[in-house]
Amino acid sequence: MGTKQKFQCICILAALVLMVGTGCKPPGAKAMFEGEGLLQTGKPKEAAIQFEHATQYLPMEWRAWNFLGLARHRAGNLEGADQAYQKAIELVGKRRYSSSHPSFVLYFNMGRLNLDRERVVDAQNQLHTYATEKQNFVSMLWLAEAFGRNGHWPQAELTLQRAIKLKPDSAVVLNRLGIVLLQVKKPGEAIASFQQALEHRKDFAEAQRNLAVAYYRHAPAELENPEELALLAFKKYLALETTDADVVQIIAGALESKLHPERSTIEPAAVNQLAGTNTSAILIPHAISEPPLKPLVESNIIVRVQFPDTNAASAIVNRKIHPPSNVTTNAATTASSLPTEKPVVITPATSATPPKKSPSPLATTEKPPVKVAKVNPTATLPEKVRPVVPAVPGIARYQYNRPGRPQVGDNKKARKVFEQAYHYHKLNQLDEAIMSYQKVLVLDPGFQQAHLNSAIAYHSKGEYKKALPRYELALAINPLSRESRYGFAQSLHREKFYVDAAREFEKLIEVYETYLPGHLELAIIYAGKLDMPDRANVHYRRVLELNPQHPEATVIREWLLANNRP
Repeated sequence: MGTKQKFQCICILAALVLMVGTGCKPPGAKAMFEGEGLLQTGKPKEAAIQFEHATQYLPMEWRAWNFLGLARHRAGNLEGADQAYQKAIELVGKRRYSSSHPSFVLYFNMGRLNLDRERVVDAQNQLHTYATEKQNFVSMLWLAEAFGRNGHWPQAELTLQRAIKLKPDSAVVLNRLGIVLLQVKKPGEAIASFQQALEHRKDFAEAQRNLAVAYYRHAPAELENPEELALLAFKKYLALETTDADVVQIIAGALESKLHPERSTIEPAAVNQLAGTNTSAILIPHAISEPPLKPLVESNIIVRVQFPDTNAASAIVNRKIHPPSNVTTNAATTASSLPTEKPVVITPATSATPPKKSPSPLATTEKPPVKVAKVNPTATLPEKVRPVVPAVPGIARYQYNRPGRPQVGDNKKARKVFEQAYHYHKLNQLDEAIMSYQKVLVLDPGFQQAHLNSAIAYHSKGEYKKALPRYELALAINPLSRESRYGFAQSLHREKFYVDAAREFEKLIEVYETYLPGHLELAIIYAGKLDMPDRANVHYRRVLELNPQHPEATVIREWLLANNRP
């Protein structure tokens, strides 16, 4: 080939490359490309138009529908976004259940959308599914937001702590954490969190206001001069923000009059009137405005939530002893209603008078007063090794089914049947409830609450063998569900699978380390079933630490004394 011919070929190739790069794309691909550019530059309405064109040319491409959902969501068209996401889910099918497939991000995008649609329980479930497999900063932040919206403050605190580990300099998360810490009655830690947020972002008006409110209304008793600190914080806030200056100025002026009357310009009568006003009701709503974050398109950060392997050795003392025989560990189980309020809860019985006969758990709508368990922020990290529970000769073992995550079906139809099932459950018509839950699961095999409530119903009937595989399915969907793990371990205990029950209780308290019922039942298994008094000692003492006035405290102390463990 001559020089002239080579030159002509090079020119043709260059022209082809230029054509491809400057717009000679198929119409659908071109619309996708332009839509992404508009979305990234903050023009969601214009982007939505382009993605609508893309779906016309590429009706079977799930990515086009996902991007259309994103654009509509950011443009404020929430119903349109839902329709687009549902189409993407339909097209991608079962592939989205795999965390390695890009469509797994639909769980996050749907979760974010449902937060904005005030479908907070659905949002929490979807964001939890995503965050379990994609434990990155944004997924942790929004899962915490869902926990907070549902009133699950300890879980929100845990999740925000994990977000901070991923991004320690995030003023948004530190401010968010401060709000949650106020909710769980940790004002000192909340103040420190607001201060850290301001260290990273000095002009963060929201954090400055929250700090002022914390000093003014929530200051811990040991804090010196909280009103002086509040006054200074309010003044700093006024220097940053003027939108609500009139309200804040009145509060600051009242504090100025009280602390420095010589400088005050407010009449004493006005100060006295303000003293009886609940000013925190004015301030706090501003403290929970949404952080400036947007839905994800995709995430390439994969950090799996895992329970550590039980491969560590620990000392075992095989000495025949007997646990306190009248310690009650049965739980009153409560079936969940439709997920419009809170997820299902299994609450521990706290009766001070131990029953003469061990009762079976009953489905009831009455919940005994229980303290909210704190969650260990590092419980699922690999560096913490769970004590091994060795096999014991003569103890039966449970054959785990180890099911995978069930596929999602027609959730809308399933919800209608779920309402009827839950109605039967509340009336303690357990057979009818179980049959109705099965109908729910035919429509939507991935309906976690139906699996869990079905297990609870069997548990309540004393049919623990039938409850066990249903608890496993509930855990396959949400392995961090406290209620599912506790019910599963309890049923294993009742069926005399003591080794497996102990292992499941160990998993439970590894994550929820202050969950007293888990420690109590684990202590009883170690003391009376597995002949491991040293381990029983640890957990009985933990029960007394968590609640020195526990109804069984006297019995537990007698056991400790009788076994030379004062």
